[in-house]
Amino acid sequence: MEEWRKKYGDTGNGNIFIRSNSQDNHNVFPHVVQTRSRSSFLNRNSRAKQVVDHDRIGKGKQLNHTSGAAHCKAEITVSEVETALAYLRTKKDSDSNLFYETKIVEGRLASLFVADSVAQLDYACFGDVMAVCRMNSYKMHFVILAGLNHHHQTCIFGCALLHDETVEAYSWLFQTLLHVMQGCMPKSVVTDGHESVCKAIKHALPRSRHRLCAWHLENDAHSIVDDPSFISDFKVCMLEALSLDDFEVKWKVMVGKYKLFENSWIHSMYEKRHMWADAYFKGHFCAGLKSTRLCESIYECLSRFAQHKLKLCQFIDLFDKAVLKLRWNEGKVEYDATSESFALSTRVKIEKHAAEVFTRESYRMFLSEMWLETHLFVLNKHDGSNIRKYRLGSSKHHSLACDIMFKPSGPSIKCSCLKFETTGFPCCHAIHIIKCEQLEKIPRDLIHPRWTKSAKSTAQFWQGFLPPVSNDVVTRMMRYGNLMSHCLVLSYLGSKSDQIFNLVHNRLQKLMHEIKELSFSPHASNSGALGIPTKVKDGGPVSRSERSKSDDDHSRNVEQIKHKYPKLISAGISVADKCPIVMQATLCNSSDKA
Repeated sequence: MEEWRKKYGDTGNGNIFIRSNSQDNHNVFPHVVQTRSRSSFLNRNSRAKQVVDHDRIGKGKQLNHTSGAAHCKAEITVSEVETALAYLRTKKDSDSNLFYETKIVEGRLASLFVADSVAQLDYACFGDVMAVCRMNSYKMHFVILAGLNHHHQTCIFGCALLHDETVEAYSWLFQTLLHVMQGCMPKSVVTDGHESVCKAIKHALPRSRHRLCAWHLENDAHSIVDDPSFISDFKVCMLEALSLDDFEVKWKVMVGKYKLFENSWIHSMYEKRHMWADAYFKGHFCAGLKSTRLCESIYECLSRFAQHKLKLCQFIDLFDKAVLKLRWNEGKVEYDATSESFALSTRVKIEKHAAEVFTRESYRMFLSEMWLETHLFVLNKHDGSNIRKYRLGSSKHHSLACDIMFKPSGPSIKCSCLKFETTGFPCCHAIHIIKCEQLEKIPRDLIHPRWTKSAKSTAQFWQGFLPPVSNDVVTRMMRYGNLMSHCLVLSYLGSKSDQIFNLVHNRLQKLMHEIKELSFSPHASNSGALGIPTKVKDGGPVSRSERSKSDDDHSRNVEQIKHKYPKLISAGISVADKCPIVMQATLCNSSDKA
């Protein structure tokens, strides 16, 4: 019995895991993407039929769907689940690194998690900070795991559908995410303060720093005291970079000013101040992320169609298209960054260096720090043998002073404000020291890789964020990220018109043919040169006839899915075998025309 449970994922308490197919799954960077054991859900002749009663799925107690204060009941049927999994299996044909996992409890779909290859790459690059975005616009609770990319845009790490918002459900979600991402925990996690989510983070993400969403707290503050001046004072305590002593003083003044000594919400917020006040997050990296409102465009898209009672596969397909729109926008920004140059506002050499290194939005934030630097002056300077110590004052804030240490060897700069350690951006104090020391470039230790133009195509950040891996794997990750950045730009340009789309499509088909010929060539001794694994049989390369047979089998499988699951076609979802780049360009082009 124990062996049976281990093989088929039964936990012994009625919970059964159905895992994605990993057969012949050649990962581009396998230590980041690892799918689990073979899924048996769609194969009724498999042994999984003995442990999962398909006819009972969705026929138990109805699922609750919350929209505002209204509660409506809906039911996810067995055919919906099968069609949705068929849709995911079809997506896996064009994205072999797609990961999905379902959890069946008492014969019903309890949880579903999905993360495609782009989401996994984004997590490898930007998963140090994550927001848990909850919404109730479907038959189940919908959760999006999101973050900020190097353009300060929303990037998606994965999504999940949960039957219940319990500690167990969210723990399963976070543990599944860690499994896909090889145990890499985010440094910071932002949530709306839901009790089950908070407890699940303590259990599943013990090394992650939990922060409460500033937008939700501001809304709560409005309900406590409907006074704009109170909201302004509360935001100062929440968002200003105060010292701990200054925070205590301002908090007591605010409580006394509005006579909130007996207010239970005020007492609760003070007890949780380490989870929302900037004063308590100094030195802990959070990339400036303080809110869960990263997915407003996705929420708007899904909410618009919520009233149409979408099927499960239609809901997933709609979410995929909304995510593709986000990635299309990223491709546009990538193209603008490579084709346009910044108009410098000064002749300072470090500004030119910042324009060369940082992305457009990061460069603008650097300029704002340069403007603040104009208000600084040196209060004191101490020259040591290896270190020079500065104390800077501000003409704008007379009570604020910062201590900076400068090491000429390197060079390196450390500031007591800890802004770089918190956000990844050089502070105005560091910029002032750079000018004082007449440096022509920003020191390396003040350039965070996640904000640079090459964030997706350099291995340095991956080496610092992911567990130790071989140099070969890191090199393949670097190539994969570099090519993915170019593909985003190519998809954006290819979606502009039919003529450009046809040109890109034809060239890609020709390029794919050449790459396959090269990767299967007996002279291609290093398959890693392209980051594409070579399929080997009996110690030698696969012959052209065998590859043709494999392609025929693949096409036959697609036709079988079409025949067996006609609801995919009736739902308006294409199951054609397409290149992922062409598929993205097609969807983006159609959304633009709409």
